[in-house]
Amino acid sequence: MSPPPAAPLNDIFAPGGPLSGLLPAYEPRESQAAMAAAVHEVLLERNSLLVEAGTGTGKSLAYLIPALEVAGEGDRGVVATHTIALQQQLLSADIPLALAALGTDKTVALLQGRSNYLCLRKLHRQQVLGLFADEGAAHRQRRLFELSRKAKRGDRGELPFALPAAEWLQVASSHTTCAHSACPFHGDCFYQRARRKAQRAALVITNHALLLVDSLMRRDEAQVLPDYNFLIVDEAHRLEDSATGQFAKTASLGRLRGLTGELYNTRRRSGQLAAVVAGGSIEAGELTRRLEELRAAGERHFAELGRLLPRSAERGILRSELESDGVLGDQLSAVAAWLREVAKGVDEEDAAELRGAAGLLDEYLSDLCDLEQRRLGEFVYWARRSRPAEPPELHAAPVEVGPLLDERLWSLPQRSVATSATLTVGGDFDYLRSRLSFPAGGELRLPGAFDYRTQAALYLPRLPDPRNPKYYEAASAEVLRLARLVERGGTLVLCTSYSAVNEFHRLLGPELEALGRSVLVQGDLDKNLLLRRFREAECGVLIATATFWEGVDLPGDQLRLLVIAKLPFAVPSDPVVQARCNRLEQRGVKAFFAYSVPEAALRLRQGVGRLIRSRTDRGVVVVLDSRLLTKRYGRTFIDTLPPLSRMTRFDPLALGEFLG
Repeated sequence: MSPPPAAPLNDIFAPGGPLSGLLPAYEPRESQAAMAAAVHEVLLERNSLLVEAGTGTGKSLAYLIPALEVAGEGDRGVVATHTIALQQQLLSADIPLALAALGTDKTVALLQGRSNYLCLRKLHRQQVLGLFADEGAAHRQRRLFELSRKAKRGDRGELPFALPAAEWLQVASSHTTCAHSACPFHGDCFYQRARRKAQRAALVITNHALLLVDSLMRRDEAQVLPDYNFLIVDEAHRLEDSATGQFAKTASLGRLRGLTGELYNTRRRSGQLAAVVAGGSIEAGELTRRLEELRAAGERHFAELGRLLPRSAERGILRSELESDGVLGDQLSAVAAWLREVAKGVDEEDAAELRGAAGLLDEYLSDLCDLEQRRLGEFVYWARRSRPAEPPELHAAPVEVGPLLDERLWSLPQRSVATSATLTVGGDFDYLRSRLSFPAGGELRLPGAFDYRTQAALYLPRLPDPRNPKYYEAASAEVLRLARLVERGGTLVLCTSYSAVNEFHRLLGPELEALGRSVLVQGDLDKNLLLRRFREAECGVLIATATFWEGVDLPGDQLRLLVIAKLPFAVPSDPVVQARCNRLEQRGVKAFFAYSVPEAALRLRQGVGRLIRSRTDRGVVVVLDSRLLTKRYGRTFIDTLPPLSRMTRFDPLALGEFLG
């Protein structure tokens, strides 16, 4: 049975249109319809668009409906998100709704990074050979084996139980160990099935990381994603961070130890090569000896690097090549060559594992040489150690990702849309457009669906400068008198460091507990468990840092008071931040105003966005950093925030209206 004819795009979002018929509580939103029309126009006219859609706009449907309307034969689209949570929302709720509203049965596929998929060959060998660390691991693998028979996607997100990372690694799909057509499970492979579905799909959902991996692979005439004609990047404010991480390189003794343990752990009889050992294709003692020699060579290598670097430096920029005796490189090459030689005389399953192990050693050697010989071009290189006596870790990251994105990503599709609730700084898109080298085109800034002035207050008390020794006592006193006004609902204190978390906990904990408040601190529990306990507490207080600044949804009474301790400036000594600031200064640009302030303003807006998540939410945001009022750049921060009612003095009645 064919689907009913599609309604015109404008009618879908109108009162009485398809969406209102599918959603009983649907309220037409002018901003949502405007965004949908703009995205539709861009996709039809082969242009580009930056669109900021405030919280509550319904931006997912505003880009999915035009994308699905345009996508079709010979015109495939890709939607890339930063978080798994948003992917799950798109797949479980928004995409089925968009398809129903359009009256279409176009295919939508999810494609994740390969390591997210279960490898049936590895799982089968685990079961047959009994390669389990203990009875608990054996039980979890049996559950996984049972699940694999009825799994739809075969990805880690489908697991109804927790599986330790080390155990997932034993059964995860990997390009280095794939037996390809020689695999007995090739036809049922979850990863290959996902790729085949993506090849047939009109719209492919993926994440920033895989989108960037695909852009890198295409330089070598390879690819992960199918060819696509248009691209929509959601959560685009995170794309620069994603690209920095994806293009970065690291080499360390810890990584080498982890790699050798990943290949084979003698005590646990586990690792990528455990099945090869169990099958007799390779002798356990010989493999163990070679891997131990490799680790020993790594220990000597990084110890020598440590002697070359200042022992007192936690982070140190590397401005010249590092001298190396080449022993570690020779050892890596020798073990990789030995594994490939063994692979020539064994069955294809074992050979795939052996060649894959050799490939992992090759990758490590390549990264080590890239870092020590500074082969990566416009990158910043640095050495880092957690303690002066520890061996250093080597790192490199691109100073600017914009040129890389321009060359490798934006050149692929004919049309590009980048969207987020947070794209503008001080009211314009210039900063993000420049950082991402986003193609010239349209810009659209849409307000959120909420009445911020009546729903929330922004309280800016005058306190000592955060660098003043008296700051924490004054700030804690301010939090305490605000907390006394909260009759029902949660209080979230967002800090920029764990030291700040600990200091606020020290000063506030006893006082808040005396008021009958349940005080939770990040670091004590797993993040999800911490959030669950915070939601369950009638009047709880959560003191947290980085991971709670975005991606946390606490509607209604779950959050009534949001405290932001300090303006979230990046650490100036961070090598990447330092290199980016230096690059701007070399061009005659004041880096603090051109980079540090905009980055912190975007981050602050993300934090403030935790408070108002629906039309019925109410509360207060307090920023305990007087630089918003005393510094010239404070205006940029305020202009980047939603239009909250602003207060600069403690007025219990006025604040109580929002908190009570």
